[in-house]
Amino acid sequence: MKIKDSELDYKARNINRINTAEEEAEKFFKASGLSYKHLGFDEKNENISPERFYRLPQVIRCLPDYIAIGNDAKFVEAKGFVDDLKIKEDDYQEYQKWDRIMPLLIFAHDTQKKVSFIAKLKQISDGLHLFPTGKYKDNGKTYFRIDWGYMKEHFQQYG
Repeated sequence: MKIKDSELDYKARNINRINTAEEEAEKFFKASGLSYKHLGFDEKNENISPERFYRLPQVIRCLPDYIAIGNDAKFVEAKGFVDDLKIKEDDYQEYQKWDRIMPLLIFAHDTQKKVSFIAKLKQISDGLHLFPTGKYKDNGKTYFRIDWGYMKEHFQQYG
């Protein structure tokens, strides 16, 4: 039985790994005729050690992964998941700050089913009271768990 990334510690999840969600987001941007610029940190291929990365203010650590521009500009945060999308409560608070500057979308890619979902942060905010929470074993951080059925019903599906 394969262990989910969320059950691994930070180093095991991120060192020398491909960021599939970001690759899929870029395919989506290209297929949709959007211009895009990578902004955020790539924890899987970064030259900043985790120890130094955590010295940055939380809002900077949560810099969205992209700006995508079509008729208007949006921040895009790319997240990979299996079965249920998990968003850390702390990160969600920072995403709200970025969303006040410019709309923020979550591009969520299920790495097993090879399907992606796109949601405005507001769509996630509207369902927040419905999402169960959990805690990561490696750092004790609380996350919201958004299940596949909710995403299929409320988010735009791609792929």
